[in-house]
Amino acid sequence: MAVLHGKAGNVKNGANAIAEIDNWTLDVSRDTHETTKFAAGSLPWKTFVAGLTGASAKFSGRLDMTDTNGQLALWNSLVTDTPLTMSLYLDATKYFAISAIVEKFSGKVPIGDVETVDWEVKITGAVTYT
Repeated sequence: MAVLHGKAGNVKNGANAIAEIDNWTLDVSRDTHETTKFAAGSLPWKTFVAGLTGASAKFSGRLDMTDTNGQLALWNSLVTDTPLTMSLYLDATKYFAISAIVEKFSGKVPIGDVETVDWEVKITGAVTYT
């Protein structure tokens, strides 16, 4: 895979780009469960089995609640328990597709700077890469 520059990234709600977002993070993790037995040998190495996989995402930028299909849709999802179908783009064609429940909105309005926002979502189901 070629090295990509972040300037080509994007976050979309359905087909709509979410306005003013300039940073996203995707975290995918797997639960593990220890299966180490008593007297497991001369070296005290632990053993594990794989459990369930889960994911979450965060994205941030400038606050724009006039973005009705983007940031306002995220807000409405948060207050109405409505999952969203989203895409986290690496460039114009490569992206991670997710179904997400909005977990957190963090707005910041400093007197000497622009309004900013952080969004956090919990991903329900599989993350797919296209």
